[in-house]
Amino acid sequence: MNAHRIHMVAKLAGLTKDVIRVWERRYGLVKPLRSANRYREYTDEDVALLRFLKEELDRGQTIGTLALEGRDSLLTRMRTSSPSTTHELSGAYP
Repeated sequence: MNAHRIHMVAKLAGLTKDVIRVWERRYGLVKPLRSANRYREYTDEDVALLRFLKEELDRGQTIGTLALEGRDSLLTRMRTSSPSTTHELSGAYP
């Protein structure tokens, strides 16, 4: 499993670093691990979920409504709507 720092996650998901940090605190949909030097490290699944959330927002959903659905439900919906998203990321970085 790959670990991605926030600047790369923002680029891959099409979100700003600030938005990602706020969503972490406010909604808890992603909970990055911390490296030894305290940098946030996101999994491929986190990146795919953030990308999915961005796509849903672009379709007119609100982050509050999506957050109420919960991480597990969103991940299930993400996998059924775009099953290759996580696989696309898994080979992207060493």
